[in-house]
Amino acid sequence: MKKSKLTQNDSLVKEDYNNEELTDKAIESLLLEFYDSSYWPAYKKAIDIRISLIDNNLRSIDPFKNPTEMARNQGTIAGLRTIEEIILTIKDSRELEKSQ
Repeated sequence: MKKSKLTQNDSLVKEDYNNEELTDKAIESLLLEFYDSSYWPAYKKAIDIRISLIDNNLRSIDPFKNPTEMARNQGTIAGLRTIEEIILTIKDSRELEKSQ
């Protein structure tokens, strides 16, 4: 099995992070490497399973009796989807830059 670039860069990332905060460009590159790695499908599946469980829980909550729990669950779903959307947005913007 091919060694992931993500694994190869781990020590470099840790070293950079310990010395100074990562630049936006470095973070984008790492997120794109994560997307292209073998870890992405597992991450995506785990997020989808978690969202499905939360969604099932949402259906059983009475919004009038427990609005806080409902809002918490909705916020969790939004947060999990946001991580995915950030990576896909970066990927799309990089592809757009290449095509121009």
